[in-house]
Amino acid sequence: MPDVDYTLFDPSRAPLCAIKDCPRKAAASKRGLCQRCHRERKLAGLPLPPDRRRLTPIKTCATPGCDRTNDKHAFNGVRCNMHYRRRRKAQKLAAGELCSVDNCEKPAVARGLCGTHRIAARAAGDLDLVPAKSLKERFFGYAVPGKYLDDCWGWNACVNQKGYGVLRVGRTTPLAHVISYELHHGPVPPGMVVMHACPLVDGKRPNKACTNPLHLRIGTHAENTQDDDTGKLTPSDVHLIRYLACIGVSLSRIADAVAATGGQRVSIGMIGFIRRGESWATLPTERPDPERLRAALEYLKS
Repeated sequence: MPDVDYTLFDPSRAPLCAIKDCPRKAAASKRGLCQRCHRERKLAGLPLPPDRRRLTPIKTCATPGCDRTNDKHAFNGVRCNMHYRRRRKAQKLAAGELCSVDNCEKPAVARGLCGTHRIAARAAGDLDLVPAKSLKERFFGYAVPGKYLDDCWGWNACVNQKGYGVLRVGRTTPLAHVISYELHHGPVPPGMVVMHACPLVDGKRPNKACTNPLHLRIGTHAENTQDDDTGKLTPSDVHLIRYLACIGVSLSRIADAVAATGGQRVSIGMIGFIRRGESWATLPTERPDPERLRAALEYLKS
């Protein structure tokens, strides 16, 4: 297979087409290209961009001398799977968390058993007789409290693609900060969500994996959406959103127009709150900047 010159594509233009000077929006499942460019290049036999996952920056293991890549375990520096397991084994040995079987000095993996004895108990059908750790014990086995009371807590386990910590519970993987809130404050009321209240840095919350119960609070979905967009919107963006909503532009197209005219990508839910007056209600209604409005209308016509 011939080498592909990936410099022909610019994935940083998203949500626009990765082909330079193409004003159209990238289509779903088209590797960052619009429908027209993807069809033309495919019919002409020209190379297509690589898979989107290959365009994502890959982080290298933080262990010196290791060039493996894996961003699954991202607390205290990214570590590959091998060095993460070695680090956890050393921590368990240092803490005395050994296998509960007599004369076994291997670190416990699950239910107080090492990997060998856990497999043997499972094959014999005796695994259910071994008491499992409680959710609270498992949570504090991965949570890393800060030095001071108001510091963000680390999460020494898996994180999802959005940066939130997760923990396997049966066949579900609830978010770690939700588990922390329920353990310290009780169940989440129906229709409400758990929100982070960590200190802002440059208008954003830097640690989405924080599980400090003092940094968690209850809020509505609208409040959570607005909090996610903290530091993104400016008054100029809001004026443009209001104008485009008044002339009947769809929410998704408004989000594309805001991003294409110098703003950051904003969620569709937040644009809906602005249109209904549920967010930024105190900002006076003004006409958007003429040059930016002209650029947005030209983008929407393309």
